[in-house]
Amino acid sequence: MPTGTSDILVRTTKLTMEGDEQLPTPQYSLLKELGDGRFLVRRIRDGETLLAEEMPPDSHYEQISRNSAESSATALLNHENLISPHGLVKNLVVYGSSGAVPGPYDGREGGVPECMIVWDYCDAGTLEDVFESPPVKITATGYFPESFVWHVALGVLRALQWLHEGVRDTYDVRKDTRSGRGCVRIRETTEPEKDWMPILHRSVFPQNIFLQQPRGVETYGQVKLGNFSRCLVLGQASERTIAGEHPPVLGVQSLSDPSLEELKEAWLSWRWSLHGEGSEGLREAEKKIAPDKRPFTRGSDMFDLGTILFRLMKGSAIPGKPGYLSGQGQECLRCGCNHLTCNHDRGYKPCPHACWSDLNIDEALEPLTDYSGKLRVLVGQMLKMKWESVWRTSDWMHNAWVGFEDWAENWGDGRLYRDLYDDMLWRQQNAEKKQQVMYSVAKETGALKSEDLGVITL
Repeated sequence: MPTGTSDILVRTTKLTMEGDEQLPTPQYSLLKELGDGRFLVRRIRDGETLLAEEMPPDSHYEQISRNSAESSATALLNHENLISPHGLVKNLVVYGSSGAVPGPYDGREGGVPECMIVWDYCDAGTLEDVFESPPVKITATGYFPESFVWHVALGVLRALQWLHEGVRDTYDVRKDTRSGRGCVRIRETTEPEKDWMPILHRSVFPQNIFLQQPRGVETYGQVKLGNFSRCLVLGQASERTIAGEHPPVLGVQSLSDPSLEELKEAWLSWRWSLHGEGSEGLREAEKKIAPDKRPFTRGSDMFDLGTILFRLMKGSAIPGKPGYLSGQGQECLRCGCNHLTCNHDRGYKPCPHACWSDLNIDEALEPLTDYSGKLRVLVGQMLKMKWESVWRTSDWMHNAWVGFEDWAENWGDGRLYRDLYDDMLWRQQNAEKKQQVMYSVAKETGALKSEDLGVITL
């Protein structure tokens, strides 16, 4: 298949009643074949580059395509900080400039797959790629710029807020000549989706945090959480009880989907560890449960995000075994000790073995003076509250937003940082200038009626 040719168009094939082929306006232009049944396409209506991926032949795409617009999966992943699907395209034909039609797609050469699903394309790779080739050096006082740490934190928190609670952030901006940035951010949230069933991601790892290049004046492109293979949808609404507390949102660490009995067992162990009489405490109690049977809560997703932010700031990982069992911060697989502690950890026992060095969260964050105090407090709390059930993700998001706003207003690099709000203002101002010019031209050429003169809406 030829690649990189702008005049190759992906079109949807339709048949008329007489059997003659009818070609509607093309929706995508083919940019590049990536291999393994994946292609880069450009959406013609807005120029957005997307990733098109082959659908397996046994995926019943006729039914999926018919229901994709209103399917629960499509609605669930429709969020600016999640890798979102943009729909299915099927029966595609590729037409070159000569009008020739390539042969059927066989996965190696010629044609395109019969059915493809179109996803967001993240052209800046993953956070794991950034860690492997870091653009900065580790110092005693910090690692990545605070702007990037806040950017990752807020992006993933927005995604988790949606998955955990069905709550979405909304954005607006207004001009403010008194501020050094020239604009004031307006953050609001939607009401939780009715009867929302909490979803635990269970794979908040650097390789699943995807990055895009900036699309406007913002310092960094969008952050998107992906890989939903281990997402667990809990069959319980996330609402307050009569006592005003939130019921625990509980899953298990297992790679497979847990059974109802496994969830009941996890709930009982979680409840006893926190509230049972004579409880040994979480640190000792969890050692008696096999790693893949341990409870997984919203706090577990938050803990995993905390380990990522800590690595961005400190340059070293939380001790433990990273992986799909969320092993970071749990006991060492070699000696059975837990190497993670803090100043107020009463159950901590120093490791006597020649293993990893123990890590005190408070002591590790204290010398990182490149970062504001509120960021260090936020990350420290995430690493200390793995089993916390009282705090909702929207609480974490609120605290993070307050800390971010304080940094953006009072720190020098914060005032230089540009984000989505600045880009919105920039686009708004450009639209106003364009409208002013069009109005002036129309007025001078007499295109405006007399009753319209002097009236302009910006």
